[in-house]
Amino acid sequence: MAIEQIITPAPETLPHEMGEAWEAITDMESDILDIRRWARVLGHIENSPHCVEGGDIHVVCMALSEIGKRLEVKLSAAINRIAEGRAAA
Repeated sequence: MAIEQIITPAPETLPHEMGEAWEAITDMESDILDIRRWARVLGHIENSPHCVEGGDIHVVCMALSEIGKRLEVKLSAAINRIAEGRAAA
């Protein structure tokens, strides 16, 4: 399922910990879309007849690594919020 197809519930309709977890998950949306955009850029580079310098590829790798780090933090926050809610129940 494409991320654009996810139906977003209103956070106020969810239990408190689930609302916070849902917000953390939806915060990942822009980073996920950026990953897809970077994938298209890399596809264009692959199909290009031009040589790409190693330093240029390094910049792309660093950008993808930063997005990955942000996603990891956001996912951990969502999982922790769900776990806290279960522990409190």
